[in-house]
Amino acid sequence: MSSENVFVDDAADDRGDESVVTSETGGDTQSLQAYLEFAALAGLAVFAAVTAYGFYTNASRAISEFVAASYVSLFQAAFNLALLLVTLAGLSLLARRRFDFAG
Repeated sequence: MSSENVFVDDAADDRGDESVVTSETGGDTQSLQAYLEFAALAGLAVFAAVTAYGFYTNASRAISEFVAASYVSLFQAAFNLALLLVTLAGLSLLARRRFDFAG
């Protein structure tokens, strides 16, 4: 016995041909799973943002403590540039995967 539901496309009857579309039962389970995955992704993104902020502030404090006062701004700039480049590389990778900019 098949666990598939069969739906007949009523619009296809108007054209004179009959189109049959099948779908698996459990579509609600798949949408629930998608919502749970999205909620987990959102929660992890918030956690990552809070953790990144903590890392940034502590790294800035460490630079201020361990680097000579005359070089602090240079090290801060280098640190910020490194984080910016990593962030832009990640965004570029995600945009290429999501929007297929590579062609």
